[in-house]
Amino acid sequence: MLNITKDLTDEFDIGRNWISIIQESVTFPFKAEVGDWQEWGSPVQEGDQVKVHRIDDFYDNLYGLIVNTRLGRKKYHLPLVDLEPIDLSKEQAAVIDDYKVWFSNR
Repeated sequence: MLNITKDLTDEFDIGRNWISIIQESVTFPFKAEVGDWQEWGSPVQEGDQVKVHRIDDFYDNLYGLIVNTRLGRKKYHLPLVDLEPIDLSKEQAAVIDDYKVWFSNR
């Protein structure tokens, strides 16, 4: 896993650092599958394929990093931890996986 927490102790600072790392390491847009259950009645459901266009420039302590996505012509904001990249290189997908591990264990 990337050593991004070395000099950072605040969760929000670490989250914002993840934003920078992902923006520098991942090519947008990319396709992803919704890999986690969404709220009942949500138009985006587990198994849907979305296109991830960009990452929002803030960190939420409940949902983590939020990304701007499209499902068809509709735009949605989804937690990055709920998405599984489909068309990224192994290296780029590994960066997102590292973020998801950090977020799950913070």
